[in-house]
Amino acid sequence: MTLGADISAWQERVDFERFRQGGRSFVMIRAGAGNKPDSRFAEHYDAAIAAGVDVGAYWFSYAADTQAAQQEAGRCIEVLSGRRIVYPVAFDYEAASAEGGPLPSRKALTDMALAFCREIRAAGFIPAVYTNPDYLANRYEAERLSEVDLWLAAWGRSDPPTADNSGRCDIWQYAVVGSRSDVEAGRASASGEVAGIEGAADVDISYRDYAAEYAARERWNRIEDLPKYYRDEIAELVRVGALKGGSGGLDLSEDMVRCMIVAKRYTDIKG
Repeated sequence: MTLGADISAWQERVDFERFRQGGRSFVMIRAGAGNKPDSRFAEHYDAAIAAGVDVGAYWFSYAADTQAAQQEAGRCIEVLSGRRIVYPVAFDYEAASAEGGPLPSRKALTDMALAFCREIRAAGFIPAVYTNPDYLANRYEAERLSEVDLWLAAWGRSDPPTADNSGRCDIWQYAVVGSRSDVEAGRASASGEVAGIEGAADVDISYRDYAAEYAARERWNRIEDLPKYYRDEIAELVRVGALKGGSGGLDLSEDMVRCMIVAKRYTDIKG
């Protein structure tokens, strides 16, 4: 079990050294919303990595259908490309996602979430859905989400939450920690502070050891690290801009490398 928090552009400055020293080893950073990257994602990511804090990400969705959800996943993948993402990449759909219109049906929302997650998985990341017990019970077809990880927001509970007979969550957002005035104003659910973060912040527990799972997968970050029989074609993909991070930060598994090379060879043949 590991402790973390989740942040976005609303957190202007985070001291990740203090964050880590305070016992929190991972952070879920908003990568973007709709079709726009989060304005502070790169800044937060770089600071977290420099301090040795593992990173996951989430994307706030405004999608109205599965095609739009897939497009959002594509934008998310662009933002994360070449970066070391150890924790899941989550689809986040909330009441504000409908922008004042009607919420999608349970089937439609589940279809959208899974469409997003399948794109994320195909890009080599661990997909997840961020939601709460009410949405899990009443807005999603929860049984269909078993193929992805679950990040559940359920504040004010003393035990890991379950909902709609899901019986599980991989990450639990268990509180919003802030000052006493934040609690009184409804901006926080628990009084206190998160080391390194000013103001109220969402705090999380991960029940999966994502860091160990990540370390167990053989991955390559530089062209020089690749086996010789992969190097030339991957170097060409970097040269033409189809792949970023050639001097570091490629973060490629062998399956990803093979898929890229197959796609390149197919393109070459068709060309």
